Amino acid sequence: MRMFIVITMIFAGLSSYGAPTSQDTNQLLDSLYESGAVVEPEAGEEEANFLDQFNPNSPDAEALLDAMEANDDFAFIEDLAAGNLPVVKASLGGQSIKIIVDKSEQTLYFYMNGKHMDSWLVSTARSPFSTPTGTWNPVPGRIYTKYSSTKYPGGSWKGLGNMPYAIFFYRGFALHGTTAGNIPKLGRPASHGCVRMHPNNAKYLNGVVKDAVRTYGYSSVVIQVRK
Repeated sequence: MRMFIVITMIFAGLSSYGAPTSQDTNQLLDSLYESGAVVEPEAGEEEANFLDQFNPNSPDAEALLDAMEANDDFAFIEDLAAGNLPVVKASLGGQSIKIIVDKSEQTLYFYMNGKHMDSWLVSTARSPFSTPTGTWNPVPGRIYTKYSSTKYPGGSWKGLGNMPYAIFFYRGFALHGTTAGNIPKLGRPASHGCVRMHPNNAKYLNGVVKDAVRTYGYSSVVIQVRK
């Protein structure tokens, strides 16, 4: 129920709770403005803080909270305040997420609604292995928090296996976090074919993709690997 989001947001809370690795809060706010999930204040108008404006002693307070809860707005605001991003349901607006892996740069670029949101170093395949190039959607049913390779076993990241936060995009190839020993190798080819990244980035990306797939379907996420 958008009228309650207009009151708006607890973005002050974002700074105290923190956001995903390398995620710029201003970029997220811009994305929310563009999608219409948050109404941008007029020039010269101070952005309102919901906690400051909400009066628990008001006779309408309980009805307000009930209405927000019924429309998922309260959960939306809580997620933003706690840094439980991304809130794709509000910020995506039914459009797509695009993940581009550039092998020549060993870099992943993350886009939401056509806007570049973030990028980070990865490791694609080292010789004699190869990472396929092409464009795909995530493989249905193959997005995991905990995953280990049976072909290349060994190692684990905090009990989540050696391929934490895996998102399979083509056959046995996946975007996934790597183990501590491989983190220093990010930025150069080092894998057996998958796209490795820092586990913190993989966790964030995994959450984005899961939310998008759950809300809009697998076609809402595009994964592209370039030479």
